Amino acid sequence: MIRSIAAGIGAVAAFLAVLLLVDLPLLVAAVAGLAVYLGLLLIIGRAPGPTESLPQVPGLTHAEALHVIRVSRGKAQRLQSLARAVEDRAVAAEVRDIADQARLISEELQHDPKDIRVARRFLDYYLDATLMVVERYVDLSKRAADNADAQRVLSSFDGVLDKILETFRKQHDKLLADDVLDLDTEVEVLERMMTMEGL
Repeated sequence: MIRSIAAGIGAVAAFLAVLLLVDLPLLVAAVAGLAVYLGLLLIIGRAPGPTESLPQVPGLTHAEALHVIRVSRGKAQRLQSLARAVEDRAVAAEVRDIADQARLISEELQHDPKDIRVARRFLDYYLDATLMVVERYVDLSKRAADNADAQRVLSSFDGVLDKILETFRKQHDKLLADDVLDLDTEVEVLERMMTMEGL
């Protein structure tokens, strides 16, 4: 209702401006008014973006929740771009898998922002540490290709990535488990209510 009124006011203003100020024919003014009306409906009626429609999280402001989600999404994207810089195909594939898990975690936070409190330490420590390690791997692999010590460290990196990937998967599973537990609790409450009502 409010968006229709706002669009109508804009359309009338455009109609009058074209008709009186620009001194164009009535039909042109009407077309301009209609165009402005439809344009404003599209702009004003735009559905809120996924990060704009977050439910309230106790102990966390809307802005803080948005910030955590945006930062975690940005870190996942950074991991994806680092994967493209890795020359070793097996290592690049593992970094991509880790980046995918990081993206899934940020999507889970988007879907259920109360999980931010559960995942905060993971995001602040493990995700940052993973980024740092992968960045150093990329840097070292470019600078020290002929160094024997560097090659020894680089060759052991694959095993480290396995552990990191497993940690990320466990974190994602933990966030999903919270949702499963919430649903299970709600179903139990509903069943008790139906039993009490004799249904």
